[in-house]
Amino acid sequence: FAIDRGFDIDTLDVFHVGYCVDAMHRGPALAFPYYRNGELYGIHYRYLNRETKPKYIHESGSKVAGLLFGGHALSRRGRNLIVVEGELNAMSVWQVAAGARVNVLSLGGESTSLTPAAVEYIRSFPVRIVWMDKEALATEKAKQINGHATWSGEGDEKQDANDLLQRMTLQRRVADLLTLAGALPDDVRELGG
Repeated sequence: FAIDRGFDIDTLDVFHVGYCVDAMHRGPALAFPYYRNGELYGIHYRYLNRETKPKYIHESGSKVAGLLFGGHALSRRGRNLIVVEGELNAMSVWQVAAGARVNVLSLGGESTSLTPAAVEYIRSFPVRIVWMDKEALATEKAKQINGHATWSGEGDEKQDANDLLQRMTLQRRVADLLTLAGALPDDVRELGG
């Protein structure tokens, strides 16, 4: 599943993505770990069978309220931050932007609220971009962090970060977003834009 979605082994390794044969007795799933200060706080499963509903669920006992996925993979060089909706989108952006001055965090889902501490941390980045599936949600979150909003669209027109990774057009989209949000030209050039 992960390889079919365009991910390379390095990306799966950096994000510590695992595979569970029978996650919570509901079938095979990818496991996305959530950390705080290097300590595992919970696991978010993404079920691989189309008929398993809901598609995403947290491991029993997970304490992920207010945590953002991907914090352990942040680069000290990254002065631009892209906040995305799901883990697959965060990993997609990271895969094309690794080594550039771009960091990425995931809310873990559209219903996740940003805590005051998360808002303060996100605002510490000079360039902040929120990329959600829905325009209203992207606009709301962007206002919270004083950032630039973008959205994927809906239905057949939807193009989230993982869709673009699979089409091999994500790097260009991230460079365009950085330019629109006012990133330094050197940062965009590092990304190949």
